[in-house]
Amino acid sequence: MLPIVRGEAETYRQILLYSLLLVAVTAMVFSFRLAGLFYLGAALGLGGLLVYYAVRLRREATRAAALRLYKYSLLYLALIFVAVVVDHQVFR
Repeated sequence: MLPIVRGEAETYRQILLYSLLLVAVTAMVFSFRLAGLFYLGAALGLGGLLVYYAVRLRREATRAAALRLYKYSLLYLALIFVAVVVDHQVFR
């Protein structure tokens, strides 16, 4: 609904903002000592790619860029959970 109410440019801006916030929140898991360095590396690497796709969407503003970001966001979520499990099972 946001593109209809606020416009596509604002939607792309908010996607980028929330992607940056998501990376910060996932890094906080390490700050609270709930996960180790493996998780932190995975979270920052995966998050960096998420932000890259969000920046690309904001610049290109195409349906293809939006689909790439959407597909990667699904993979991102799965891999973050995998990183948590691997960090706890292998590195603790």
